[in-house]
Parts: sequence; structure tokens; C-alpha cells
Amino acid sequence: MKSLVLGLALVWCGSLFAADGEIDFATWNIGHFSCGRSSQPTLSDEAAEEMAAKYRLFIDYAGVDIMGLAEYSPYFTKTGKKRTAGTLFADWLIALEGTRRGGMCNALFLREGAVTETREREYAHRVRLAYYKFARVRLNGVVFCLVETTLEQTDSAEPSHQSDRIKQIQTLIEDFKDEPYVILGGDFQIQRKKGDTADCWQEYALFEKAGWTLAHHGEMKTAYTRTAGKPKLPLDNIIVKGFDIRNVRVQSDPALSDHALLRATLVAKPKK
Repeated sequence: MKSLVLGLALVWCGSLFAADGEIDFATWNIGHFSCGRSSQPTLSDEAAEEMAAKYRLFIDYAGVDIMGLAEYSPYFTKTGKKRTAGTLFADWLIALEGTRRGGMCNALFLREGAVTETREREYAHRVRLAYYKFARVRLNGVVFCLVETTLEQTDSAEPSHQSDRIKQIQTLIEDFKDEPYVILGGDFQIQRKKGDTADCWQEYALFEKAGWTLAHHGEMKTAYTRTAGKPKLPLDNIIVKGFDIRNVRVQSDPALSDHALLRATLVAKPKK
């Protein structure tokens, strides 16, 4: 136990004393606190304390300044008596909970920094109530746009909806085209084609052509299939403008979510 506590302390200290222009960020599809079952919250009030300790340990181990959460729920238990912000993020400085829209809910938590603007935008083209949560943040000498989202699965049989995810990516690019520093995290709902994930990353060429940078191109799997084991699908990503990306890694626990956490250290480039 001592070695685990020491390890967490070392990660946490690194976050506390981050250099100017350096930001540690993680995105995690937290799965509505359904404990990996891909549903709405299933935790009972009786199990809340034990499970909250596991979630807090997992979150602290990531050692980040900012955490974006997809498939978030403001309520930690199925009765709604335990709120997530107070249960898991009581010692974080800023909690920005998005609106729950059906199964869609995004949130942003900051250990430090200042927020000067927030908003939500629901995508015009969608089947589900997909949207993004935005904040303008100042942290470690950088003013940047911070965004957490979940995109459309595009599994509708209606032809008019089969390009929704592409249109949502185009919306993100257009909305932030004039911003020099942007951090975008979330579940991008990458779909396998013919059982492979290699070709589906072509969708993200749109970001790269617009000058954005991906934390990974599919080599880091972040979501489980129906069968147990290691994550199989690369659904989640961190995509940035104006930052170099370092120390990208995944961190998973299938007892907490059916997605792994993806984290990275982002270093702001000098303005041109």
C-alpha cells in the first residue's frame, strides 16, 4: 500500500508544479457510473462509499490538471441522493457539469485555473441529443478553449443521418477555426468497417487538414467490446490546436467503466 500511495504522490506533485504552458489533461467516458455495463447509473446508496473510493483513486492516479468526462451523470447513485461533483471531485476547484440530454452528458473538472466563459452547443445533425461542453480557461500561463464531447454513433438506418458524425466534426472545426489554442477530448464513436479499425481513422483527416493534432491514430484502444479483456476499440481521443502532445497513455479498469481513460501532457507552442 505504501508504494501505491507514493506513486500517486509523485504523479500528483508533477501536476501541481507543472511548467508554464504545460497542461496535463485526461478524457474519460465514465459510462454513467454503470460499472462497465453501458447503461444508466446502477450504484446503490449502500455501495456508494466503497465505489467512490475506487473512482477517486483511479482519477487521482491519472495525475492531471483537467479532466473531461463523457457519458457523465450528475448523480453518482441510481437514487440520485449522491451527487457526483461532491462525491468524486470535492477537492477540485472548478466543476462544469453539462446538461443531461438523454444518454448524452459531458462535464469538465479543473484542479486549478480560471474560467471566463462557458457554453453548450447541440449539434444540428444528430439522432441522439449530441452536444459539446465548452469553457475558456486560463491555466499555467495559457488561455485556451476546452471542449468535451460525444459524437453520434451514426447507426441510424436513415440515409439522411449516416453522415452525422462527419458533420459534427466539421462543426467543431468551424466553431474553433480562429482559436489558437484548443483542447478537445471525448468519445468520437469510431466505427469499425469490415471488422477493422484502420480505415475508420480517415474521418479524422478532417481535423489534421484543418491544422489539429491527434493524440493517437488508433494504436491505443480505449473501449471494451462485449467480451471481457483488454480494450479493443479506439473510440476516444484528445485532439488539439496550438499544443505539442507528450506522454500519451491509457488507464483502464473494467469494473468502473467500459472505456479506458486517455491522458496526455500538452505543451503550448509559442504564438506565431
